[in-house]
Amino acid sequence: MADSDAEAARSARNEIGDRVRAGQTDAEIRGYFVSRFGSDILLKPEGKGVALWVWALPVIGLVCTVAGLTVAFRRWRARPGASVSADDRALVERALGP
Repeated sequence: MADSDAEAARSARNEIGDRVRAGQTDAEIRGYFVSRFGSDILLKPEGKGVALWVWALPVIGLVCTVAGLTVAFRRWRARPGASVSADDRALVERALGP
């Protein structure tokens, strides 16, 4: 909001300045804006209800993805390599040539 040139941002900055000059505390000013525009005006997620899930689910998803990839890579590494026949080795050596 401090860098915005939008009319609403200018109006909010003016309102905040008026309230600071009137001697209101930060909490009182925040309370005024929350009562007028709702808690979304603070741009700070609440730690309860749907807002908690909106912020927690991506983190949970990331942790599960990393854990799943770790398990998959360990299983892939633990598998024994494919056996190569003498004919296959000779074919590769001929293809690579001198």
